[in-house]
Amino acid sequence: MSSSAKYMPILKWRQGEYQALLRLEDKYKDVILPLFVIPPVEYDFEEEKPKKTVQEHIEPFSSRYKSKWGDRPGLIDLHESLESELMDNGSSVIEFIFESLDSDGLSAIPVVRLSHGKPYIDSIRSISEKMGKGVAFRVELDHLMKPSLDQEVQGLIQELALDRSEVDLVIDLGVPPKFEPYPAFAKALVAAITRISNLADYRSFFIAGMSLNLSEIKRPGGEPIRHEWFLYQELVRCLREIRVPDYGDYTIESPEFISQDMRLLNPAGKIVYTTEKTWFIPKGKSFRDDRSQMVSHCKKIIASGYYSGERYSDGDRRIFNTANDIEGTGNQGTWKQVGVSHHIVFVANQIARFHGL
Repeated sequence: MSSSAKYMPILKWRQGEYQALLRLEDKYKDVILPLFVIPPVEYDFEEEKPKKTVQEHIEPFSSRYKSKWGDRPGLIDLHESLESELMDNGSSVIEFIFESLDSDGLSAIPVVRLSHGKPYIDSIRSISEKMGKGVAFRVELDHLMKPSLDQEVQGLIQELALDRSEVDLVIDLGVPPKFEPYPAFAKALVAAITRISNLADYRSFFIAGMSLNLSEIKRPGGEPIRHEWFLYQELVRCLREIRVPDYGDYTIESPEFISQDMRLLNPAGKIVYTTEKTWFIPKGKSFRDDRSQMVSHCKKIIASGYYSGERYSDGDRRIFNTANDIEGTGNQGTWKQVGVSHHIVFVANQIARFHGL
C-alpha cells in the first residue's frame, strides 16, 4: 500500500454507496480503501417497530460485499446501536459478519475504536487471530485531543496482541466545529497526532473529515468549500518529515445516521457534484412533486464549467444521459449514486496529482 496513493471513502453501507463502488473502473478500485459503516436497523414509523430483526439486517452483508466489492480489502465498522446486539446463533454482530466473510474467502479488516468496551475488543482480537488481516484503529477527534491518547493506543495494540505493522491508523475528525484558519487547526491536530509513538510503523495512516452540510444549501443551490481537502494539504506540509498521511472523507454524505419518518419529509431534488475546491450543488423543489427538475440540474452541471465529461465516471455518464433524454430522472438513490461515483473518481485523481503520481 503506497503511503501517497490511497484514498479512504467512509461510506454508509447503503445501496447508493455500494452501487457506486461496484461500477468503478478497476484502476480506481485499486487506489481506494473504503471504510464501510453498517447502518442501524431502520425503524418503521407507520408500524412503530423496527423494519427488520438484527439477523435479517446483517445476514445479507457478506454476499453483498462479495457481489459489490469482491475480494478487495475494506474496513468494516458498525453503527453503535449494533455493537452489543446478538445474532440468532448467539454470536456478536461483528463476529458473525467476519465469520461469514471468512467463509466466502473475502479480505476485510475489522475496525476498533478507543471508545469500545472490553467485550467488543475481545471480539476484534478473536477475529484478528483467526483471519490474520490485522485491524484498523478509528481514532475520533475527542480521543485524539486527550492527553492519554498514546497510552490508550499502545494499550489497545497490546490488548489485541498486534504489531503496529498490522494496524491501519485512521484519524477521523468527523465534522469539526471549525476548519479555518487551516494552519491553526492543522497545528493543533499535529501536536496531538505526533503524541502517537512510532507513527511511521503503522501499516497505513489516514486522516479523514467532512465539512459538507447539505441542510445549509437552499434553492437554487450553492457551492460550499471542501474545507477537509484544504486542511489535508496543510497537514501534509506539517507532517511531511514524520509520516505523510493518506486522505479520507465521507464523499457527499454526513457522518451521522438520522432516523426520520419519510412520510413527513419531502426532500428536494439536487445533485452534489465535486469540483477542485467546492461542491457544485444545483437544488430545486420537492423531488417527489417534480422529477423532471433533474434534467435541468444535469444541464446546469454540464454548463457550469466543472463538468468532467460523460466518460469520466459512471455518475458523469448518467448526468449526460439524463440531460439528453437518454435515461430518465431516476429516484433519490440514483442521484446519491451519481454524486458518490463522481466524487470517488475525482478525489482519487486529485490525490494522485497532489502527490505527483
